[in-house]
Amino acid sequence: CGHGALGRIYLEVLQCTGLPNLELGGLWEGGKTDAFVSVVFEDTVVRTEVIRDCLSPVWMPWCQRAFVMQVAYPTSSIFLEVFDFDRVNGKKHDKIGHVTINLNNFLADAEYTLTYNIHKDHSRMQRKVVGKIQVRLRIEWMKTKREVLIAPLAPCINNSINVRKANTSCNTDDAIKYITTWITDVKNHCVVKW
Repeated sequence: CGHGALGRIYLEVLQCTGLPNLELGGLWEGGKTDAFVSVVFEDTVVRTEVIRDCLSPVWMPWCQRAFVMQVAYPTSSIFLEVFDFDRVNGKKHDKIGHVTINLNNFLADAEYTLTYNIHKDHSRMQRKVVGKIQVRLRIEWMKTKREVLIAPLAPCINNSINVRKANTSCNTDDAIKYITTWITDVKNHCVVKW
């Protein structure tokens, strides 16, 4: 996915642990959180399958959990947002928390299995941890080392994210709006404006 020609990111969402139960007292009494993860990277938005009624969901290899994303800027970050899927049409998914992965910390062609704290609020100094997420990540550069190093000097292009209207029952556009509202580092990112 995406339009970058600098390299590729291989990302797998493996599991979350210790998620809060957001189904308490709701329409689905007795159920647990129905977790899914939305991923935003440059001009790419992807989403895992929904794991129903589980506070520590594991995305198995045969479900939608692995993504290949094209890289346009080596200083971009990957934004992960964990949601509780809501079955009721028209109702927005409940936001559980988010993680930001800075790509500057990784070597090319090395595979990393990483565990991050999921933070509920991105705007506070003392961010509350609402669980953990484990991902597998690998970066592959398709350009020379020199081209990768000078790429951040190029002017940032505006990224657009298109959402198919046929998918509105899944509230994907609301998930994208929530994730992109906290992308504030305009030096390294092109902010999507709504």
